[in-house]
Amino acid sequence: MALIRFPEFTDFRNPFQELSRVRREMDRLLSDLVSGSPSTIRSGVFPAVNVSEDANNIYVHAEIPGIKAEGLDIAVEGNTLSLRGDRARDDVANASYHRRERRAGSFHKAITLPAEINADAVVAECKHGVLKLVLPKAEHAKPKKIVVKTE
Repeated sequence: MALIRFPEFTDFRNPFQELSRVRREMDRLLSDLVSGSPSTIRSGVFPAVNVSEDANNIYVHAEIPGIKAEGLDIAVEGNTLSLRGDRARDDVANASYHRRERRAGSFHKAITLPAEINADAVVAECKHGVLKLVLPKAEHAKPKKIVVKTE
């Protein structure tokens, strides 16, 4: 005859504590969504972007294969860079897809830049499906060297 073990009282979780834990987790998720920065809320996965900087410029490299430069809308407002565009669908007539991973349609990606820039001096080029932006920092955003006087 098999021995049946009954759980001790300590093996049961308090259902009110579990509900409280679930509520805290939901509150955290909703808070992240509502109070997130523009770069987390409005940014999609496409295009993949790298952002780097040096003392004078911010550099943005975005992978945009299959998108013509004329179809891009690039804007800067404050310290937010906005990339918009549309990627055409490449449907094959009378074809049955086994896998479809390339997304089509419009996209919008907003990126919060680490400093304000001089929007009048931005340089943009697109080559081999990579958009390269050079965003010169505004003069007041550049690091200033401070000279210490000695007596």
